[in-house]
Amino acid sequence: MNKIGGCHCGSLRYEIIGEPMTCYTCHCTDCQKATGSAFTISVILEAKDIAITNGVSKTDSYRLNDTQLNRCSCKNCGNTVWLTSPEHPGFLALRGGTMDDKKSIQPIAHIWFRSALPWVQVSQEQKNYEKQPTMQELIELWNQRGAET
Repeated sequence: MNKIGGCHCGSLRYEIIGEPMTCYTCHCTDCQKATGSAFTISVILEAKDIAITNGVSKTDSYRLNDTQLNRCSCKNCGNTVWLTSPEHPGFLALRGGTMDDKKSIQPIAHIWFRSALPWVQVSQEQKNYEKQPTMQELIELWNQRGAET
């Protein structure tokens, strides 16, 4: 897996030091609105497993569905790079689209698929959840992927 990436303008760069805990695609309406796209790819990492290698980030906070989210973004272009939450201390959700080589990581599941746009087609090999599964289930699916190949 290529472990580097950055923001849209290229001034904020990061490196993933450890291994992802899981990766999934979220089709919820909140992710659609936040990204301006049909879905978002979330790569879940321990916060210690990512390092900013260039540029300056800014963090702002907002509440969504009674959850506080902290958005780490580029100080120059404002591109969101990852999210954290006090509800999950020590972890972050990296926006997979910020990785330089997006093909180097493949989501193991699609969540909130009941909100997927009708033209979105997904592989039958990936698990689809109509709503939010537990993070533990997503981590277990991620860990099983190597055993199945």
